[in-house]
Amino acid sequence: QITMISVKIPTKADLQGVLGPLAGSSSRFKRIMQTIVAHSKVIDPPGPNDWLSNVDEDGQSYESFVGCFRNVPDKTHNVLYIQPLNGILDKDLLALLEKYAQIHFAGMKIVVRKPLKLEEYKIPTRQIEGTSIQQYLATAIIETLALELPKNTYGLLALTTEDLYPREDTAWCFGLASKVKRVGVFSIARYQLYGYTDPQQITYNLVKVMIHESSHMFGMKHCVYYKCVMNGALSASEEEKKPLYMCPVCVRKLQNVLNFDIELYYENIAELIKNTPIPTFASDAIWLKTVVEEIK
Repeated sequence: QITMISVKIPTKADLQGVLGPLAGSSSRFKRIMQTIVAHSKVIDPPGPNDWLSNVDEDGQSYESFVGCFRNVPDKTHNVLYIQPLNGILDKDLLALLEKYAQIHFAGMKIVVRKPLKLEEYKIPTRQIEGTSIQQYLATAIIETLALELPKNTYGLLALTTEDLYPREDTAWCFGLASKVKRVGVFSIARYQLYGYTDPQQITYNLVKVMIHESSHMFGMKHCVYYKCVMNGALSASEEEKKPLYMCPVCVRKLQNVLNFDIELYYENIAELIKNTPIPTFASDAIWLKTVVEEIK
């Protein structure tokens, strides 16, 4: 019998506390944050099969993030690498991932590396019972790739067509990242196994997983406050509901590390979505357009 975790939906007072104090910030910064907060939607009560009903999450406020160990890029470690693995040769997909990474992690250099073959490494695998599907151990991929990082690496995120599992007692995962090693891996396989046939829909979700896993490398935990790209997900349908952008709490964390302009962050994502002919991006485009126009 599965025991569901009791989840407390945050109140307005809770949300004010997790955002952190704005005293001492410029009037422009206060106005930007207040606008984003006003348009952000609190998480929905989770269903029995959703992430928060099954994974105990304490949440991470802005102040707790600032007070914890964070990975901050510097002049000698400022490159985020995207590493294709096993069959990921679609240049259009990789180019799109590179563009979105460049906007979300503004100020960092994004580099797509030449493909590697998992078969060349001793990565533990297992077979899903009753099927011919082979899975690769995500933690072993992370540990292996961490041994071969270029000297200027801030972080590396690998993309594979192979299905992943994080540990023996867990069936699968979309992706996994290590804050300590600053290496992660995510996969296209789960969407194919769930019967996704529209490559544009798969691309939309892959962009979100890339942003999500890369953000863990900075020390950011799952968001339990607003609808946000940093929400956890236990299924493709739950992943589908997440927006492409960060909520006010999470974008403030990322801005603290990368020191970018938050207005430009949302504006550039809106512009890129506008120029990305993928219908599934439409709902995010409407929200971003509204926020950007009100900030201006």
